[in-house]
Amino acid sequence: MKKHRKYSLLVLLIAVAALVWYANSDKKMSRVAGPTVRESVAAPEEIGGFGVEGKGGDPQLNREKNRYTTPLDVV
Repeated sequence: MKKHRKYSLLVLLIAVAALVWYANSDKKMSRVAGPTVRESVAAPEEIGGFGVEGKGGDPQLNREKNRYTTPLDVV
């Protein structure tokens, strides 16, 4: 019976140590903030002779589709 108590206490201590380690780890997944993307080089103003607005269609929509950075507000 005493061996059973010792093993139960050991398992409990290991579980508590694992929980404390996880709570203090920096690699937790966050559902709120996405990964930060940083530009290492300047984005070109034109690609194939066309600007980020493109040719035809909706210039604002094309600007959004052709951006080089992720939006700061992740919904």
